Amino acid sequence: MKNKLPEGWEWKELLSIIDYQGGSQPPKKEFIYEPKDDYVRLLQIRDFGNKPFPTYVPDSHKLKKANKGDILLARYGGASSSKDSLGRVCEGLEGAYNVALAKLIFSDKKLHRDYVKFLFLGPWFLNEISKNSRSCQSGFNKDDLKGIKFPIAPLSEQKRIADKLDKLLVKVKDVQTRLDKLPLILKRFRQSIIRMGCSGVLINSEQEYPMVNFGKLIKKIRGGTTAVPIREVTKFPVLRSSSVRQSFIDYEDVKYLTAEQSKNPDNFISNGDLLFTRLNGTAEYVGNCAVVFGIKEKTYQYPDRLYCAQVLDDILPEYCELAFSHPEIRLEIENRAKSSAGHKRISITDVKDVMLPLPSVAEQQQIVGKVRFYFTQIDKIKKRYSNMKLFTDKLEQSILAKAFRGELVLQD
Repeated sequence: MKNKLPEGWEWKELLSIIDYQGGSQPPKKEFIYEPKDDYVRLLQIRDFGNKPFPTYVPDSHKLKKANKGDILLARYGGASSSKDSLGRVCEGLEGAYNVALAKLIFSDKKLHRDYVKFLFLGPWFLNEISKNSRSCQSGFNKDDLKGIKFPIAPLSEQKRIADKLDKLLVKVKDVQTRLDKLPLILKRFRQSIIRMGCSGVLINSEQEYPMVNFGKLIKKIRGGTTAVPIREVTKFPVLRSSSVRQSFIDYEDVKYLTAEQSKNPDNFISNGDLLFTRLNGTAEYVGNCAVVFGIKEKTYQYPDRLYCAQVLDDILPEYCELAFSHPEIRLEIENRAKSSAGHKRISITDVKDVMLPLPSVAEQQQIVGKVRFYFTQIDKIKKRYSNMKLFTDKLEQSILAKAFRGELVLQD
């Protein structure tokens, strides 16, 4: 049952107030891919106002055209998140448009254009059309719109609602745009902290640290077990290559080995060990380094897709982890990675040949402590960002829902 509407409002069938005109699909062999705006496609229509990638189509085709004042509706694409295209509307585009889009045609003169535009952005249309599984897979047609109803306010009230939404949603978009810049800012700040740490600037050191071959700082380094793991839970968990990311080990990302496969004590990791990813489909995850800590002895094994190194007493494993996250060292490792069988991989020699700046043990401790402090602050900001992002993502739909319950502006 539809929600009760304010006095003077009424529910109207969607197809009784608007019609739509589907686009044209010329033969693809006729396409000329040049940066011109003659042909509007679905690509990159995600949120209101985004402009699709232009594709030029020869004027010889008698195609249906849209003017800048027309509202276009996306008929294809997923509808599970704000980044999907199904049911989204856009305006301000001019030129021929293809079959994935439809132009709205107003058949009721007692409708304010922008009020209807915001109705399509709100929950009444998106929720209804996303319930239709066929629509989500292959797009919707006019028959799929039957039964969908919109809450229609008196015309003067429609204008007030549209004007208010124009102002509010612009502010929401501005906040979202500002928030979207924060992850990159935090990433750059984190990289700056790492650079200043490894150079001694972070602790106001006056020393210029010598560059030392990592191979001279370790007791040993080797790959892990080659035994094929199983999914059945046993007492012998073995990490996966995906368990290790830069400065982080996921001890829940495991498979298992049998007791018979677990007889080699060298395949078990210990606190203070350094783990490195040997291979991955993406260079970004090759050579990731993380310190083992907080585990019981002889609990976890590691596979041959990981390397395990034990460092000498005059270097902290936590400092090594930090140094291997240095942007320049990461770039060196990615450049060393070789492609083979769809993977990027590095050798033990590649890891040992990396040159690290080496402060004294006392300064390493100071650096690690300072970096941890700043990283903690960054993590707090990231948590606040995530909460704000979640809030603002819901805010637009909340405002639209409030508007079409008659709660956003004074009613007639």
